[in-house]
Amino acid sequence: MQVCADLFEQIRHNPISILLLLGEPGAGKTTFCRGFGKVMQIEETINSPTFNLHNRYQGKRGTLHHYDLYRLTNSDELDSLGFAEEWSQGDANTTVHAIEWGERALPFLPPDIPVYTVRMSVDERDDNRRRIEIYTRSEQIVPGL
Repeated sequence: MQVCADLFEQIRHNPISILLLLGEPGAGKTTFCRGFGKVMQIEETINSPTFNLHNRYQGKRGTLHHYDLYRLTNSDELDSLGFAEEWSQGDANTTVHAIEWGERALPFLPPDIPVYTVRMSVDERDDNRRRIEIYTRSEQIVPGL
């Protein structure tokens, strides 16, 4: 996915970045993470963390933390899991926290970490195509993506 490569080029110099992945079921959130993992040169298979909520992958170009908040029913659950503390922490290299159903994380995002919203939807004319829009925290569309 070229969009993953383009986004990684924009964020790779940040020690930590957060990607809020938004979209209906089947919109491609996990597929986007797989593409992003390939760009980060992660060799492991990237699976949806629906049941364990968080998977960590180490690649040659950084660390990808993949979260799925779909099953969480309220902010207290998210707070008790300690994810907010993790989102401000990085590893020794580029660290990306990709959060499916990221709108549920909004109250917990660290103010000093770059956040990108990735909105995905199924193309109305072709179920095999996806529309992807990427915005910064200030809702500015990311140029070139």
